[in-house]
Amino acid sequence: MKKTALFALSALFCIGAQAQNKDLKVEISSDATVGGRFVFTIPTEKVSDTITVKKNGEKITYTHPFKEAGYVYYSYIKAGEDKVDGMTKASIFFEKPATIQVNGKIETLGYSTFNGGIYADENVKKVQSLSEKQYDIYAEYQKAPKEKKDSIRAEYDKISDQQKILNVAYIKANPDKVYSAALLSNMLRDSLSTIDPLYNAFSENVKASSYGKKISEKLERIRAIQVGMPAPDFTLKDIDGNELKLSDFRGKWVLLDFWGSWCIWCRRGNPGLVELYDKYGGKDFEILGIACRDKVENWKKAIVDDKLPWRHANVAQTEGADQLPNIYNVPGYPCKIMIDPEGKISVISIGYHEKDDPIALKLIEELGEVYVK
Repeated sequence: MKKTALFALSALFCIGAQAQNKDLKVEISSDATVGGRFVFTIPTEKVSDTITVKKNGEKITYTHPFKEAGYVYYSYIKAGEDKVDGMTKASIFFEKPATIQVNGKIETLGYSTFNGGIYADENVKKVQSLSEKQYDIYAEYQKAPKEKKDSIRAEYDKISDQQKILNVAYIKANPDKVYSAALLSNMLRDSLSTIDPLYNAFSENVKASSYGKKISEKLERIRAIQVGMPAPDFTLKDIDGNELKLSDFRGKWVLLDFWGSWCIWCRRGNPGLVELYDKYGGKDFEILGIACRDKVENWKKAIVDDKLPWRHANVAQTEGADQLPNIYNVPGYPCKIMIDPEGKISVISIGYHEKDDPIALKLIEELGEVYVK
């Protein structure tokens, strides 16, 4: 009887352990106060759960059945408020059922320390440590005078480069982990020569994951928008309601400027574009401004304020045109794509270039330093 009872207890223990191992668990230790709310969301499952803090400093535990590898997003809403502060939200990745501890302060919850699960990996720990340094730099940037902001931003970008090196090392060492695909899905602004080998090394299970499928779909778009490939034609309504069709400009150099009035770096680069247009615009060169995610009134005001003389369209004003940035694989703003007179992509330039703008260099190469319209 004793052996039977012992066997039964042992079996129950194993069953209980197996059940526990089927869950993902998030344990958050912070300075949360009574009435504050932690909101947990799992987008792939369309799940959203809320836990209200019952006493100051209470450790919050969130448990949910594990279904597939992916992110759990969490945020904190202060008592009496209904909005989430940007610093009080973050995400945790679960490769498999695990318990992950979060330690941090509410005001900077997005830069907390994680322990457990994938966060036991040394490269992941190093990336996390660098993220904490980035927060300090970000806080410094917010308070710094204008003349110091560029140097602080450069320091921030340097850390981003270090994080990228560590993430690539993790991906190479773990081609059978879905987290590797999640990391690579955030690196799709890189060249095909960087992305392809990493993706091709993934196991079939990783390629079949939601992140693997996302990368595969994105790679198709990236391959279509490469130097030497034909530029996809499109028709938009311009700012005056007239038809603006890319193929109508065949025979000219055409610069597609994907931008927005809300984009600081776009606005900073506009004076340089105006100089280019003053020098080259006309017979052999045109700029087509394509505003994205922009309110019409703000867009029109920015065109006047920045004195932009070329033709403009807002994707919001043409049905279905909101897909144009995806078709052209626009990874961020500003994004400039130069098309040659034969309708082929000649230059792809992402971000603001204070010096050696590749668009300007190409025009100088093709049309000369001194150009008469």
